[in-house]
Amino acid sequence: MFAARTLARRALLVAATTARRPSAVAKALRLTPSVSTRSYATAVDDSAAIPNKTNTPSAEDVAAAHARLQEGNDALTAGNPQLALAKYGESIKLQPTTEALYNAGNVYFQLGRADDAIQCWTDSLQFEEQPDTLVNLANVTFMVKRDSDAALALYDRAVAAARASTAPDAADLVAEIHYNLGCVADAAGSMLANDDPADARIKGYWERARDALEMAEQGGIEQAVAPLKNVNAKLVGYNARVLAASSSSTSSQ
Repeated sequence: MFAARTLARRALLVAATTARRPSAVAKALRLTPSVSTRSYATAVDDSAAIPNKTNTPSAEDVAAAHARLQEGNDALTAGNPQLALAKYGESIKLQPTTEALYNAGNVYFQLGRADDAIQCWTDSLQFEEQPDTLVNLANVTFMVKRDSDAALALYDRAVAAARASTAPDAADLVAEIHYNLGCVADAAGSMLANDDPADARIKGYWERARDALEMAEQGGIEQAVAPLKNVNAKLVGYNARVLAASSSSTSSQ
């Protein structure tokens, strides 16, 4: 179940794109809310380990952790990400929560520390599979790590988590994630096509893109219409090239 967010609503995750490179897709991808009031976990300083989830914090620690989390949110709102990061770290040490790690991971990413952001988001999943976390991981896995297959697998997990949610906006989130997935699968196929138009994996990526974008459109994402038309055109062109190549091969025998 999603908890309330105090400082940001989830924005539409991806704008339409036909980009061939992760760097171009990055202009369209946006992280989910920069601040959450729900609960994440890993030590924000690089040396500390994740506390044992079985440890039960005292009531005083829980209250102090919540206070440090709010102070981190306030610092981030005031434009001081370094102070926010320190406060999130203090909160995590007192009581590991998905919330604090989610926020810490987003701040790390804003500061250009993608690997630390990925670590925070990944560790938070030990506590709970949250769609927002999985989407952030998928976006950065594609944009920074350039690992299309890993990113698509994370989007699939995000869809499953959103579908399992009882939040009132769960259906909207499922559509948004499908939009993200579709745009990245489209871009992954285009990257392959740019390098080797005969690569057999291209069709699979574009078919995934088509299916995801269709679901996004059915879910009310109007921005899915244009990229869906584009990917359908790419599939028609790809199939025509394969047929032409097959015919040419047959006639030359």
